[in-house]
Parts: sequence; C-alpha cells; structure tokens
Amino acid sequence: NAQDITSKKRNAEFVLPRQVVMYLCRELTDISLTNIGKILDRKDHTTVLHGVNKIEVQLATNSELAQQIEIIKKKIIPNWLFIKGLFHVYNFTGSFFIKIYEN
Repeated sequence: NAQDITSKKRNAEFVLPRQVVMYLCRELTDISLTNIGKILDRKDHTTVLHGVNKIEVQLATNSELAQQIEIIKKKIIPNWLFIKGLFHVYNFTGSFFIKIYEN
C-alpha cells in the first residue's frame, strides 16, 4: 500500500519496502536525496541516505533481495539497460509518474 510506504510506521514490514523505494529512486533517477525524502514524506535527506545504504549493504549478501529488486526494475523499465539515466520520476498527489526523455 502506497500510504504505508510514505507513513511514519517503523514496523519491519514497512521499513524494508520503504528502503527499497528509496534505493530505487536513487538508483534509477537523478532525484536528490532531499527530494526523494519529500516524495516519501521524509523531511531529512539523511533518512534516505541511510535507507539507500542499508539496501546496498544487503544486496552484497542477500541474493533473494537482489533478485527481487531486479524484477522490480524490469517491471518499471522493460528495457532497463538501454535507457538508464534517461528518465525522471514525478510525484503528483501521491501517484508516481515516469517521464522518459526521447532522443
């Protein structure tokens, strides 16, 4: 549920998905940590940095998480390797939109 991702809840069932969203926003866009925090209703960029770092550390040892994140990436962007860095994510009234830049 998108509201749970942006909530202040600290239950483990919400923290990992929220950190994955932070990681994907950082990995797949050029959005600043501050703006990722705003998208997720987090005021502090250090919260986002912590979430991104936690996922990066877990990816080194957790192949199941790495596989799940790759599946998410492929669902977001079917031809991920060809267009990485050519899009932005926008948040309008709680919904995420992706704008792909055409050459």
